Amino acid sequence: MKDARKRVLSSEPIGKPDAEGFQQSLTTYVDYDEGGLNYFTYKEKPRGYFLGASVETTKQDGIFNVRKFGLFDGTSLVSLIEPAKRFSAARLAKIVPDQDVLARLTETVLARNAENKEKALKEKAQYKAMAKAREEVSA
Repeated sequence: MKDARKRVLSSEPIGKPDAEGFQQSLTTYVDYDEGGLNYFTYKEKPRGYFLGASVETTKQDGIFNVRKFGLFDGTSLVSLIEPAKRFSAARLAKIVPDQDVLARLTETVLARNAENKEKALKEKAQYKAMAKAREEVSA
């Protein structure tokens, strides 16, 4: 389902697909958010148009498009462009994002994504080492 309140600026692949066939891509977009209270942080989010950058992991599986994502991992950031009381499709189409802000968002998202990958690889190596130690003890 296409979101009418979101305009994707670009979606570029990052690296190669993994062993399961999932491909990561950096997606930049402009969207309208109604704002309100964030129940996880108890902070008030303003209503308006936001510039966003996120790492999306997708895979085409037959007729399904599968998406993987993590919560609170820092691989999705937004920045308020313009406060607005209500949504306007014409305004969404006309917004031109600041290239400096877009560059900072994408750099930060890519750096956090790389950190998460390194952390996952370290954890995987630790689990393998623990499993190997258990096998040696039980043998």
